[in-house]
Amino acid sequence: MESYSPLVDKIIRTAPEPALGPGTLNAAGMEAVESVAAEDLFPGGHIQDHDYAFCCLAACFLLQDELDRAHQLAQQVETPSGSFWHGIMHRREGDFSNAKYWFRQAGAHPVFDALKYEFGDDYGSPYSFVDRVEAAQAHNFEDKASCLEIQKREWTLLFDHCWEGAQ
Repeated sequence: MESYSPLVDKIIRTAPEPALGPGTLNAAGMEAVESVAAEDLFPGGHIQDHDYAFCCLAACFLLQDELDRAHQLAQQVETPSGSFWHGIMHRREGDFSNAKYWFRQAGAHPVFDALKYEFGDDYGSPYSFVDRVEAAQAHNFEDKASCLEIQKREWTLLFDHCWEGAQ
């Protein structure tokens, strides 16, 4: 998607490249998202589906490396997309087995298929990608760049899915 709302565009524009792990809190980005309600992300505050809107807000916190707030929001959304964001957050914090649990809860999410189509065996599945990220964090520095590219695309595809679902 080219553009969201001015607020979301600002949140994305001010975000650093996310780390595979926890990363460093982006203070500038947090100023934009800190006191925002999910409805504030959308033009005119109009949303059709609150769960998708909460997912978008969780994604904005995740993008700022505010894993705790992302976690709080994602765990409130008992949908496949909420579980997907929850899994990403646990993968980023290094709780790999918990990440896999939440990816199982996401079921056959269409973003999994889109990532598999786009990256093939480099992505594989959400579970093999968790293993790959774990290995890259532990010792395989050459693989970090590829994992970061996939993670960035994963965020975009899932955010787009939730953005469209919310409206």
